[in-house]
Amino acid sequence: MHPLSAQNIESELSYAYLHAVASRAGVACSGVTRHEDNAGVDAGLRAGGHFQVVAIELRWTSKFS
Repeated sequence: MHPLSAQNIESELSYAYLHAVASRAGVACSGVTRHEDNAGVDAGLRAGGHFQVVAIELRWTSKFS
């Protein structure tokens, strides 16, 4: 197995953070299809079992000195 690239690590950390915050708020968080990802959507949030989904685009910024 190959190690993850820095970009893939940043992406996984973004998803993990979103899932943690959503879980704490009692909101369902789901991944998206390749087509949605190509449209700039990285995840969806849904509260209370409603069918309306909020589309989320994740960004990661890091600065090392």
